[in-house]
Amino acid sequence: GSLVDPDDLRAGQVAVDLVYHPRVTPWLARAASSGASAVGGVEVLVHQAAAALSIWLGVPAPLDGLQAAVAAP
Repeated sequence: GSLVDPDDLRAGQVAVDLVYHPRVTPWLARAASSGASAVGGVEVLVHQAAAALSIWLGVPAPLDGLQAAVAAP
């Protein structure tokens, strides 16, 4: 179940899921169909990795490269 009633979702809101697979969960599909911005678990993972790399290395992380890596089959 969800902590938020999907019927309460609308444009201007952001719905986040931490699940990696499937990339589009029923929650995200419902949020998107309601007009909310849907952010999936893989996108969260990529941004967390980028932030960690930036902290560890002291330079900006290659966000495009990280996104390409998770998109590769």
